[in-house]
Amino acid sequence: MARLLIVHHTPPPATAELFDAVVNDACHPDVTGVEVVRRAAPAATATDLPAADDARNACSEVPPVLAAAIMDDAG
Repeated sequence: MARLLIVHHTPPPATAELFDAVVNDACHPDVTGVEVVRRAAPAATATDLPAADDARNACSEVPPVLAAAIMDDAG
């Protein structure tokens, strides 16, 4: 079974709607043989990406802002 990793950081409502749409499409009954793994950006680990066959990012922030948010949550 293929594994799709979706890493998200979805505070703005529009980004949350986009994330929900991606997850709903990936989990549609017509899509078979795919395990959908969802991780909030601060909870994603270094082992999540190599374990996935494909990955998507749902984030409204620019990468440096997202990296700072992850670092803040990591302590």
